Amino acid sequence: MFAKFSVKKPLTVFVAVVLVIILGVVSFTSMTPDLLPSINLPYALVITTYPGATPEEVETEITKPLEQQLASLESIEGISSTSAENVSQITLQFAEGANMDTVVSNIREKINGVSGSWSDLVGTPYILKLNPDMLPVTVAGVKMEGMDNIELTTFLEEELLSQLEGINGVASVSLSGTVSEQINIVLSQDKIDEVNKKIEKNILDKFDEAEDEIKKGEEELENGKNELQTQKESLESAQSALNNGKNELIDKTSKAEAELINQRTELAETQAQLEDQLRTAELSKTALQELSKALKEVRDVLNADTSDIDAKIEPLQNEIANYASLSVRKAELDSLISALENKEDKTEDEINSLNEYKSELVKVEADIEISKENFIALGTTYDKAAEYLVELSGEKAEIVAKKAAAEATLESLGVKKEDLEKNNYRN
Repeated sequence: MFAKFSVKKPLTVFVAVVLVIILGVVSFTSMTPDLLPSINLPYALVITTYPGATPEEVETEITKPLEQQLASLESIEGISSTSAENVSQITLQFAEGANMDTVVSNIREKINGVSGSWSDLVGTPYILKLNPDMLPVTVAGVKMEGMDNIELTTFLEEELLSQLEGINGVASVSLSGTVSEQINIVLSQDKIDEVNKKIEKNILDKFDEAEDEIKKGEEELENGKNELQTQKESLESAQSALNNGKNELIDKTSKAEAELINQRTELAETQAQLEDQLRTAELSKTALQELSKALKEVRDVLNADTSDIDAKIEPLQNEIANYASLSVRKAELDSLISALENKEDKTEDEINSLNEYKSELVKVEADIEISKENFIALGTTYDKAAEYLVELSGEKAEIVAKKAAAEATLESLGVKKEDLEKNNYRN
């Protein structure tokens, strides 16, 4: 049938053939060959980085708020997400025919609505539209004579890869099937056991040495404790001797006070005798005044003597107490220094303490020498200080008794104490 039509209508068939040829030529020249043609897939990815965050923190602070915002997008059909350490990834599926450019713009608006509450560490979300253009265009195999797989891998990574990436229009180049060298080390268990035995033996030897040193240190510590106990007993003996000396001084003071009382009694008797004599004597007014004046002068002299003795007694008592305290401290320091000097393997703290004790001992000895000079300035020595103090106390008691007798005699003559201070005498 077609043959008959072609015979009957040759011009029409010719025109039709020419049109088909022209259409084929135009199509061939204007059509570009493409392995994967550009297809607008209705998928989008939202990738957000959060350095240092755990998957739980990424899901709570990034993924869930974004899902709630993006779920209200127009034409959306599904949402899936993945929260990993440091990164959040959300996959969005839209209806066929959706304008992905408009969708991307709407996604940015939704992200801006929640990004204000994010931490400063959160990076800017990256929006990615899925496109076949992202897939590799060319896959090639490489082989080179005279090179094994390891040498070929080195050549590709160090030379060819950088050259291909520098070609205009090439987005990225990746390698697969490369070979890397690996060194396997196999250890001999027998040699390991031998080394372990040596190490174990050395460790046990060290432990034995340390144990011996500990025992030696314990023995030295025990000896030090015993020596310290001995020094303590010596200090207690010194303290006991000091207490005995103190008690002896108290006894002497008590005897001096008893002697003072006896002297007062004798003075009282003398005063009574004088009063009897004064009452029986017929003295004139002038004689009485002169006697009163003389007794007042005697009293003034006794007052001055009392002040002089008080000025000696108080410094002497203070110096005795100071010398005793310094002597006790010197004995303590001598004991501590002796204990530390006899100890072996001193620690740094013990060496520092020894130096401090020696410095303090020098100062204490200097203070003792100063105290001895003070005793000499007071007219005695430490050995005779107690006796000198008793002597001064006796002198003071005697002067006080004489003073009291003089005042009593004046009162018997009609001179009151308040008048005596004003030099007034009664007729």
